[in-house]
This record gives sequence, C-alpha cells and structure tokens, in this order.
Amino acid sequence: MLLRHLITLVAGAALLAGCSAEPVADEDKIRIPTVSTPLGPEAAGNQPAKDAKDGKPAKPRKRKQPRPTVVVADQSGIRFTLPRGWTVLGSGQVDYAAEGDHIAGIAAQAGMSTEDFRTMMKSLDVYAIGFSGSLNVVVAAHTSTLPSSAELESAMSQVGAVSGVRDVRTPLGTGRAITYTLNVSTPANQGSALFVSTGGRIVQITVSTTDAGQTRSVVDGVARSLGRA
Repeated sequence: MLLRHLITLVAGAALLAGCSAEPVADEDKIRIPTVSTPLGPEAAGNQPAKDAKDGKPAKPRKRKQPRPTVVVADQSGIRFTLPRGWTVLGSGQVDYAAEGDHIAGIAAQAGMSTEDFRTMMKSLDVYAIGFSGSLNVVVAAHTSTLPSSAELESAMSQVGAVSGVRDVRTPLGTGRAITYTLNVSTPANQGSALFVSTGGRIVQITVSTTDAGQTRSVVDGVARSLGRA
C-alpha cells in the first residue's frame, strides 16, 4: 500500500506542478492603472509622496516581507513551514484539480483507474502550490518502519528515473527521501518524496518543481521545520 501511494502521489505532484506553471490568460491578469507625468507614464502609487510639513519627498517605507507559510497536516499529525510565496489550497480547489480532463492520462501512468486516482487525490491531507511547483502530504501507511532504499527505488523506477535515495535528519527522527525525474510534462518534473515515521504511521511528503535544486531546497526546509501538530 505504501509503495502504491508513492507512485500515485508522485503523479499527483506532477499534475499540480504543471497546473501552477500554466500561463495566465490576458483577461485574468491584474491591471495596474498608470498616470502621466512630465517624465512619462508611471505606475500609479510609484510617485514619491510629499512630506506634509515641508513638502519634501517622504522617505520610502520598507515593505514587509511575507512570512514563511506554516502548514498543519491534521491527519498526518505534523506541522512544517514552506518558503514565502507558497499557498495551501482549499478542498474545493483540490477537487477541481482532481476533476481535470488530463487526469485520465496521469492515472494510467500511475497504474490506476481514473476514479481511483481522483479518490486518492481528494483524500490527501495537504495540497500546496508554489512557483512552478507543488507539495502534498498523506499518511502512506500505518506502521513505524520506513521503506528501504531498495523498495523506494523499485517502486519509483516504474514511473520515473531515480536520482538517488538519502536519509534526512528531522526533529521527528531520521527520514528517508527519494529523488527522481518524471517526464509527464515539459519541462520535466524534478521531484522528491520524503518519508517520516511519527505516531505509529509513515507520512509521505511529496515535492515537485521544474528545478532539482529548488525541489531539494523545499524538501530540506520542510525536514528542518518538522514538528508534531
């Protein structure tokens, strides 16, 4: 069951990574109004503000940097942080993605029926998307024993090219991560699935982006910030 989860969720991560990288249609883009000045058009709000007392340009205010996203996976019993710019999807958005027309092809590659694949997608604990990337979390098995490197490589080689398996230190104990390339879209998805043991269950955290370095950075950040929910 655990290894079947691996194959399915790898494909699911690739799906969301592809969706998050789709271009925005012109009618959906946010338009910023412009104003004309003697120096030419400028974006509204970009002109220096005047000080109320002496009429001199006021010092620009420092913009607050967005904080990392804190994610709580209730079913899995874990919490972690994601980089700035990542967003956790609501259940309605997840259901919409699972009903996409291209699900059938991804399900076939995962060796599952379309309906079984959709059910699996909707049962995930967490979905999150970032810049050309996605993350999902699920309870992969009710056991405390991590899958071996050989088991992970054997399962993943059915759908992708395995780059390697490594042990990862986390506050919850040593986890195990497999890194792979999945050619279900262009550019190829560079993914990694991290397995951790907590509370008598194995939790699988799957990350997929279009850049292997970015994928590893997200996985390592999740691993360092792991805690119990």
